[in-house]
Amino acid sequence: MHKPIIYRNSRGKSLEFGSRELFINDTDIFDYSWDYDTGFGRISNFRRGEVEKKLIISVYGATDAEAAERRNRVFEVCEEDVLTGNAGRLWVGDYYLNCYITEGKVKAYNKQGRYLQQEIKIITDTPVWIKETKYNFYVDYISGNSFYPHGYPYDYANSLRINSIFNSHFTDSNFELTIYGAVTNPTVYINGSPYTVNTELLTGERLTINSIEKTIIKTEANGTKVNEFNKRDKVNSVFKLIETGSNLVSWNKTFSFDLTLFSERSAPEWT
Repeated sequence: MHKPIIYRNSRGKSLEFGSRELFINDTDIFDYSWDYDTGFGRISNFRRGEVEKKLIISVYGATDAEAAERRNRVFEVCEEDVLTGNAGRLWVGDYYLNCYITEGKVKAYNKQGRYLQQEIKIITDTPVWIKETKYNFYVDYISGNSFYPHGYPYDYANSLRINSIFNSHFTDSNFELTIYGAVTNPTVYINGSPYTVNTELLTGERLTINSIEKTIIKTEANGTKVNEFNKRDKVNSVFKLIETGSNLVSWNKTFSFDLTLFSERSAPEWT
């Protein structure tokens, strides 16, 4: 493991473990396990439950004041999420874990050496490490024509724009699809499967489909959130996972959208 471990709280404040000031002595974040149920002598399913992890860190400072400031910062960045009830993210390379840091246990303390060793406890009820890969698809309009970003005009009046994405994960992936207005009843085809919501988006509005949360939310221009779950296509699932490997993506010329793939693992990638 060469990359630092970074905790970024819900308000954007970060702690970089692995630096000289916040040295990592030990951790179990690469350990993982699945819970499972059995019946009639056979395993019936696998599931993930709540998980606790630990980091044993050493906090240093060149002066008494600097050492105290760093100790207090570790506490405050972690405590802020607990008090607000908003999870932070623990990052290892490109992967993050949604979690809280709920305990700091002093293992060793030397005021003269401006040194503190502390074991911090990480808890999560969603023990999944996630890497996000984002794709952008958009169309500009000039005098009724569709334009690529570099300004080459094409007429797609009677056709679909076709692109492809590559899901490099070892299994099918959850996703978030964000569609931007103005558009009525938008449909995106991924490997021939339609992702359709029968709604109207005005200019400045967006529709977000999240397959992990199983939510479809319209965000109006003033920030108001509207639940559009019941307007989804009832025949073809808008939550169908994105297949591993190459995927063709097609849509008409009337709207722009973003597609974010979530690669999920029980443990972060080794680097």
